[in-house]
Amino acid sequence: MLRNSRVIAAALLTAFIGTTTLAVPMAARASEEGKRNTTLGLGAAAAALLLTQKNKLPGALVGVGAVYSYSQYQKDINRRHKRERLSAYHTGFHRGSAYARSHRRRSNNG
Repeated sequence: MLRNSRVIAAALLTAFIGTTTLAVPMAARASEEGKRNTTLGLGAAAAALLLTQKNKLPGALVGVGAVYSYSQYQKDINRRHKRERLSAYHTGFHRGSAYARSHRRRSNNG
């Protein structure tokens, strides 16, 4: 009986690890809009928890999650801008090079 339990536990553990490894790459491919929505949702949840709960720890933890989510969202935006800039330089179209010049000028000032 003990051997059967171990086999079942090992099979369940293998199934859990297998499904987890399938789910993780999907989370890594979240869109820019999805990251924005996650950031907004976590920020609203953090504000609600901080304003309504006596224990501030859950609100603070959700707030930290919101800040991390925002940093990932901002990193995604910066990558997109870099891709667009490089594309504009490579294509050489007037509109693309004008976009690249204006974007370069804005990014140096900010």
